[in-house]
Amino acid sequence: MKKLLVLLFTTVLLTACVNITINEEPVIEEPEPTIVDLPSPEEICPDGMLKPFEYQGKHLQNMAEVREMLEQAEPSFATKSDEEIKAMSGLIETNKGMYGCVKRFLPNKCVFNPPFSCGSFKVTEDNIEITVINNAGVKMERVYLSLEDCGEKELGTMENGEKQDLVFSCTNTERYKGEITIEYMKAGESVTHHTKGELESKVEE
Repeated sequence: MKKLLVLLFTTVLLTACVNITINEEPVIEEPEPTIVDLPSPEEICPDGMLKPFEYQGKHLQNMAEVREMLEQAEPSFATKSDEEIKAMSGLIETNKGMYGCVKRFLPNKCVFNPPFSCGSFKVTEDNIEITVINNAGVKMERVYLSLEDCGEKELGTMENGEKQDLVFSCTNTERYKGEITIEYMKAGESVTHHTKGELESKVEE
């Protein structure tokens, strides 16, 4: 009888333990959030020029925005992969937006407002070369072009469609960005006009 009671008690105890084990909800440990810190400049750019990748004053947040900007400036970027674009510029994508060696990557441009246009340009360590074209449809007189931080050059009289090459002597390091001012008079007039432009380019060897 005593053995039977012990066996019965043991069976009841085991059943209770099994039920407790089955009814217990498993404890799920929440993974710790991953925090992406912005690397130090030296990790991406040896010269320490890691900066926010910006376009028209906006800090771009992802590769889709970077692609949109680049393809507007140069359609050939549409054929490049994200990895190629990142490798070209040292771009990295962080939780704070896009960062990279932007000074190595910005598109070159030379733009004049009418009635002149920029035919070609080249920036070196010692000089800046610009080709100026008269697109006014009439002859221009007393034409002068000023390049920010590089001085002023006289083009004199320019026939309609005429091109003139200018060379400015000034020291440039890695990139040049400056405003252009053109002063001119239309033939037969006595009023002086002004128009603006912009030159931005990396320095060529």
